[in-house]
Amino acid sequence: MALLSVQNLATYFYTRNGVVRAVNGVSYDLEPGETLGIVGESGSGKSVSCYSLLGLIPMPPGKIVSGTAMYNGLDLLKATPKQMRDVRGSKISMIFQDPMTCLNPYLKIGRQVMEPLIEEGVDKKIAYDRALKALDDVGILDPEERMKQYPHEFSGGMRQRVMIAMALVTEPDLLIADEPTTALDVTVQAQILKLIAELKQRKNTAVIFITHDLGVIAGIADNVNVMYAGGIVERGTTREIFKQPAHPYTQALLDSIPSTHAHGERLFNIKGLPPNLTQEITGCPFAPRCKHAVDACYVTETKLANIGEQHHTACFRFAGGEI
Repeated sequence: MALLSVQNLATYFYTRNGVVRAVNGVSYDLEPGETLGIVGESGSGKSVSCYSLLGLIPMPPGKIVSGTAMYNGLDLLKATPKQMRDVRGSKISMIFQDPMTCLNPYLKIGRQVMEPLIEEGVDKKIAYDRALKALDDVGILDPEERMKQYPHEFSGGMRQRVMIAMALVTEPDLLIADEPTTALDVTVQAQILKLIAELKQRKNTAVIFITHDLGVIAGIADNVNVMYAGGIVERGTTREIFKQPAHPYTQALLDSIPSTHAHGERLFNIKGLPPNLTQEITGCPFAPRCKHAVDACYVTETKLANIGEQHHTACFRFAGGEI
């Protein structure tokens, strides 16, 4: 049975310039212990789709216009504030992209790392010891002294480690990681990814990993959702996505990875710009940038088609054997 089942999730933002269809009909299942990678360009809907699950979309201008997100019998999209408080932080944790806007500048680091445990009713002494270990686990030196300090006394990378410690300290059922290693150097990045992998193995924690870094996804994800213009254009196992990419957008993303063997060659880039999400899109949203597009691509509704046991693509030309 799936730990999380998202069906037809759509989140719109109602702005002066029109309705932004940031997430438009996203569906997927997540099993216990599974790591799901979500990749795509900025603005593709990766983060908004996950923020929607935890009730973190500002309303207004945001609004969840359709969908369900079933977690242990609870529809997260219809949960009451109390139900969401019981789930958020303890059962489902999130590592946010920008730690400076998420850490309270007026509270000491120790208090902030301990807070989700105290909310669960954990004894303060036990919460302190677990917070201390969590900071040590993410590579913060002299954690006992650091517990007494404020966020402004930490560098950007150190604040990101604190955010990761806060998310891992409760040992959640589901961890949502939004670009968690962006501000970290390669050595610390490897350390954090190892920590997440250990938590997954020890507690059978499911992970949703949002990133631009396909190299990271290749190393940690079991399955991958490729998002473009608010929807999923390809879904499959990590091996299938990397070995047999079925959507031209996925192929373009993989071609954009700099090769260690192509010394002196020009880097590949995807021509054009993503579509304006305030405008109704007919046909394939990637068609204006796709080298395989034909007239039918601009008018044919795109739906995920099964091309393998666990492999789906929204490209009807690939599904039909035309490319």
